Amino acid sequence: MQIEIRGDKILWTIALTLGVIGLLVVYSASVGLVFRHHPDMPEYYLVKQGLTLLLALFLAYAIHFTDYRKWGPLFEWFWIGSVALLMYAFFRGSGAQRWVYIGGISFQPSELGRFSLMGLLAYRIALNPECTRTWQGLMPLLIRIGITFALIAPLNLSNGLLLLGTSALFLYIGGMSLIKLFRLALIGAVGVIVLFFTAPRARVWQQRLTSYWKKEPLHTQPADDYQRAHASLAVYSGGLWGKGPGRSTQRYYLPQSYS
Repeated sequence: MQIEIRGDKILWTIALTLGVIGLLVVYSASVGLVFRHHPDMPEYYLVKQGLTLLLALFLAYAIHFTDYRKWGPLFEWFWIGSVALLMYAFFRGSGAQRWVYIGGISFQPSELGRFSLMGLLAYRIALNPECTRTWQGLMPLLIRIGITFALIAPLNLSNGLLLLGTSALFLYIGGMSLIKLFRLALIGAVGVIVLFFTAPRARVWQQRLTSYWKKEPLHTQPADDYQRAHASLAVYSGGLWGKGPGRSTQRYYLPQSYS
């Protein structure tokens, strides 16, 4: 049976290589977690990640035969659906990352929101390349970016900033001038500063920033900074090349060794 693969072979190779490396990293980093939650099946997270990777490769292989231009209009509906899920997660989600559980499957709507927004921006810009050259043409895109950011950033500022950065890159590649981009960056910076002091997790972000700038020795760090302290020890003890697969030690002590 001959498998036909279209497109860039190098891109396929990179995706597959990263997927396999990810399997090894998950298997190594989840040792402490698996013995806490699944002691009877040490390979639980390896199997779970492997099945997820196979499903992703299968979907990518199936989709890459379709005409990508047909997917453009669907991103409008994908984005609307992701906004609805983000609103649900904002009020009813679980944890700081706001996970949503549906039918036994957990996921972060913020990832779906970012994906659908990028697809929507690409579709709109490809449909009308001139839209990035005037404020009138930009406004529908900026409104969608703003709505998505407003639902993600209050509880996950890093994801929100990543969303803004990626959106700015899309707009610039689409033909937006650096002057307009600079003006938007100033407006965005003001919004982020306001959010930094008023969001529900503002106190957590401020403590992290204070802890970082103080540069306290690891042995004097408070208990709520335990994760960062031991993560720093992991990087220090591993050096430039690390200790190698399966040889790490901090994974047994880090509360979130997989993060």
